[in-house]
Formats: sequence, structure tokens, C-alpha cells
Amino acid sequence: MRKFKSNGLVLVAGIVAAGTFAFKAPVAQSWVFTGSTESQIKDADAYTLSNTTPSNCEVSASLPCSLHVEATNRTQLQAYLDPKSTEEIMDEADGQRD
Repeated sequence: MRKFKSNGLVLVAGIVAAGTFAFKAPVAQSWVFTGSTESQIKDADAYTLSNTTPSNCEVSASLPCSLHVEATNRTQLQAYLDPKSTEEIMDEADGQRD
């Protein structure tokens, strides 16, 4: 009975450890807006995945500078952008540019 209990504890610990590694928390990615018009703000094709923030970002301008979202590809980014208004995207942007 003790051996069964001990093996059971090892099994449960293994399952918990495996679950912890298998289900990592999503990590926000930086998507830099490379478009040139306001009509492109909601288009994922107008963004590039990057690990650097552009240096020409301002506090207030007409285009977003970059977005930090939990999207690892353009399909996921588009799913993030679709339900949002242009104003919401601008509010959530990390800086803005012209």
C-alpha cells in the first residue's frame, strides 16, 4: 500500500510538472506598424513582428507606432485587430507616428 501511495504521488507530481511546461502563459509580441495610411491600421499585413521599438514614436500622431499583443503570427494579429475600432488600436499603441 505504501509503494502504491508513493508511486501515486510521483505520478501526480509528474502530471502537474508536465502541465506546467505544456501550458505556458502567452507572451506579448511587439508588432511595428509599417503602413502609411490610417486605412491600414486594422490590416495585419501592415505590421511587422519585431523585438525593437522604432525611434520615431511620438505621444500624439495619426498612426500607431507599435502594438504589444499576444499574437505570434499575422492571422492571430488580425483576429486581435478585427473587433477593435481604429481609435481603440491607437489608444493601445505604444507611441504614435505620422
